[in-house]
Amino acid sequence: MYLAVATLLDIMHSVVFLSQFNTSYGKEHWNAAKRIVKYPKNTIDLCLVYSKGDFNITGFVDADWSSNALDRKSFTGYLFKLNNSIITWKTQKQKTVALSSAEAEYMALSEGCKELIFLKNLLSELGLVPKLKIFNDNHSN
Repeated sequence: MYLAVATLLDIMHSVVFLSQFNTSYGKEHWNAAKRIVKYPKNTIDLCLVYSKGDFNITGFVDADWSSNALDRKSFTGYLFKLNNSIITWKTQKQKTVALSSAEAEYMALSEGCKELIFLKNLLSELGLVPKLKIFNDNHSN
């Protein structure tokens, strides 16, 4: 979990999904966990680069509707960039079952907006005025 939370955002969804089986796992879950642990070795040359410039915060938010076959709950995912470099990200299962893809998307967008407001306030405390943008795919039924 540490790798996903602190350093490797690209394995976050897999780790969150697999963590549902911590107390009752099978061989297929163990094999999936081993694949996740091996993943960093194959991506060791990739890195994040932070650059100078204006303080632009851009966010990307998405949800998948009822992808979890066990309880039909959706997943929320977002990431935010500061000057084109990723500064924060999150993937989590939504707390309630969404009745439509539109509901799953707006619950995800709500979580993303909370994070964007936090980042704006944090930079404001440092005397910076960031430009804010947030994107959502908006493919809803």
